Amino acid sequence: MTRLFNEPAAFADEMIEGFVASHGRWVKRVSGGVVRNTQSTPDTVALVIGGGSGHYPAF
Repeated sequence: MTRLFNEPAAFADEMIEGFVASHGRWVKRVSGGVVRNTQSTPDTVALVIGGGSGHYPAF
C-alpha cells in the first residue's frame, strides 16, 4: 500500500485543510475539526454521516 503525506504528525490538520478547501461552501474549520457552514430551515432535520476507513474512521 502506498501512503502519501508530508509529515505524519501534521496528517489530520492537512486533511482538514484540504477538506475545507474543497468543500468550503458547506463547511468551515473550527478548533478540532469542521462544522456545517449553512443553516437548515426550521422544518427540516440535519443528518451528519461520517464514514471512512483505515486508522481514521469518522464513526
